[in-house]
Amino acid sequence: MATQLPSPTLVPEYTLKRIPGGCEDDSSTVSVQVDLPADIAAVYPYVNAQLTGCAYNHAGQTLSWAEGRHKIVLRSRSLAVSQLPDWESAAAAAGRLVEFLNDVWAQRAQLQPRLEPWPQAAPLALLKPLNNRH
Repeated sequence: MATQLPSPTLVPEYTLKRIPGGCEDDSSTVSVQVDLPADIAAVYPYVNAQLTGCAYNHAGQTLSWAEGRHKIVLRSRSLAVSQLPDWESAAAAAGRLVEFLNDVWAQRAQLQPRLEPWPQAAPLALLKPLNNRH
């Protein structure tokens, strides 16, 4: 399903398709990929500055975060959103994500980009306090 947006924007159009969601997806949820006509990695430092807790890899040009049980992954020419209840919700979530990216891009002159990743909790560090409780 191709969607055309008004120009000039970072993402003027995109194509949406259903993808396998991996181990967290089941038959009752939908994961989608948004295929983009151009590389959008230039917006990632601005998104990273707006959303604390992103997993940002500047060199690898990837950015990801979670919103509730939904995982959002941005790559240079595609976006993915996992665990949505149905196709209509998936299409709406993809549209909101593209709109958010276009808004951040439009405001980039007023934003301070963040190239550094946010600190992430290491899984073993989370378990350490549990092991010390005897």
